[in-house]
Amino acid sequence: MKQIRTRLTYANVMSTLAVFLILGGATAFAASKKINGAKIKAGTIVTGKLAKEAVKEGKLGSGAVTESKLADGAVTNKKIADNAVTTSKIADNAVTTGKILNDAVTGDKVKESSLSTVPSATKAVEATKLTNVFVVRVNFTVPSGPEQNTTQTATCPAGTQAISGGARNDPVANHSAIVTSRPTIGEAGTPETGESFDGWRASITNTSTGALSSSVWAICAG
Repeated sequence: MKQIRTRLTYANVMSTLAVFLILGGATAFAASKKINGAKIKAGTIVTGKLAKEAVKEGKLGSGAVTESKLADGAVTNKKIADNAVTTSKIADNAVTTGKILNDAVTGDKVKESSLSTVPSATKAVEATKLTNVFVVRVNFTVPSGPEQNTTQTATCPAGTQAISGGARNDPVANHSAIVTSRPTIGEAGTPETGESFDGWRASITNTSTGALSSSVWAICAG
């Protein structure tokens, strides 16, 4: 204690008191003052100083997030609102064939004037109008006798095809009947879908006691 008293002078006491006052005052000043934007130098807060999820939606200004700030593939389907993509937002030729569902484009969605190589229903009829349409007719006689049957064919000339045809039995007799009346493909039998018909064939049965007059015809086009 004597040593402390001998060193305790007025100057020592005042200097020590001054240090405590300065430190105490600075601490009190710092605690009473908040750091606002004006006290922060521009560009001093770096990314690493921001806590995760620190920037909330309400802190973003209108138009703050520009295209260059979006990562490739960042906007997924779930982030696009229904009906958000309007016609003006789709680039010309952006929707390709592979992006259209089967049966998605119906007739009422096709503009009539846009049809060039693919005709509309009306234009398709006009396009299929045939020229050089004529009839080939073959008359024949069905002999008398029980269940007597005769088959004849009206054949279209080479380079043409049958688009229709028919047969006729004797209009007077009531003992005849047309058994078959159909298009033909040479001797290959019944034609398949998509194949060309070269004529028309008919078979007529006579059950009378006299011969009957009949005919078969093909409507040909080429």
